[in-house]
Amino acid sequence: MEAGLQAAEAQALRDLLQILSHEIMNSLTPIVSLSVTAEELFTDADKTASFPFIREALITLRRRAEGLDKFIRGYRELARLPPPDLAPVALEVLLRETQTLFQARWGAGVPLDVCLPSTRVLIRVDKAQIEQALLNLLNNAAEACAGQPSPLVQLVAEVTDDAAAILVRDNGTGLDPSLHEEIFHPFVSFKENGNGVGLSLARQIVLGHGGSLGVEAPEPESLWSTTFRIRL
Repeated sequence: MEAGLQAAEAQALRDLLQILSHEIMNSLTPIVSLSVTAEELFTDADKTASFPFIREALITLRRRAEGLDKFIRGYRELARLPPPDLAPVALEVLLRETQTLFQARWGAGVPLDVCLPSTRVLIRVDKAQIEQALLNLLNNAAEACAGQPSPLVQLVAEVTDDAAAILVRDNGTGLDPSLHEEIFHPFVSFKENGNGVGLSLARQIVLGHGGSLGVEAPEPESLWSTTFRIRL
């Protein structure tokens, strides 16, 4: 068993290094190429004619450098996640405060329906971390359905005798079932300008609480195309 765990850990490290090298090279290669081009344009005898091309090269260099900076910051965010500081939190309060933060960003553009527990429920969590995980899921849901004629996101609390669950649903275009696990891999994104950190960070936070985060298959005739479920 120990040998199997070591092999899995080694494979996970190789996968991470492959992703890191791929993303860094994707940014560095055009940066180096454009730097050479800009240098050549600066030495051009007809500098006036070269100015528009120099400006375009510098703008692209800045954009690629900013993209690389965003990627590195995302990696640091994942790598520096501290252990949760657990304390009793009312589930209703957690969802209401998360709702306020969501609405501050999305306003009336993407409505959020919140279904609270019928009784007061206390859960032991790191409130700031779980709030961040929920916001990542909610923002992802909002982006998924923002182009719909009537976009809608739902935040639901479900409570049983021995556990609490929080669901984030949206009526967007949905997910290919074959991607249900891949979307949680760090730095893997299927969205334009996505950095692939939000869902991975959300799952790491939930796992750090001893819980689980996954995607549920949509039910037939359901309004909701995608449902993320956190179990705590």
